[in-house]
Amino acid sequence: MMTPVVVASEITGESIPEEMMFLSEYNTRMSMGLDVNEQGIILKSSINNSHTAD
Repeated sequence: MMTPVVVASEITGESIPEEMMFLSEYNTRMSMGLDVNEQGIILKSSINNSHTAD
């Protein structure tokens, strides 16, 4: 989740607050789905987090 933010901040020269750097220790995956059936629109989403630091 934080990798694009870290890369963007490095490119622009901006610093990331230390308070936010703990987020780089998490692996976050998000999925979203959309379906339409006879009852209407079905939206599904899920987020999986795991801590990667030792």
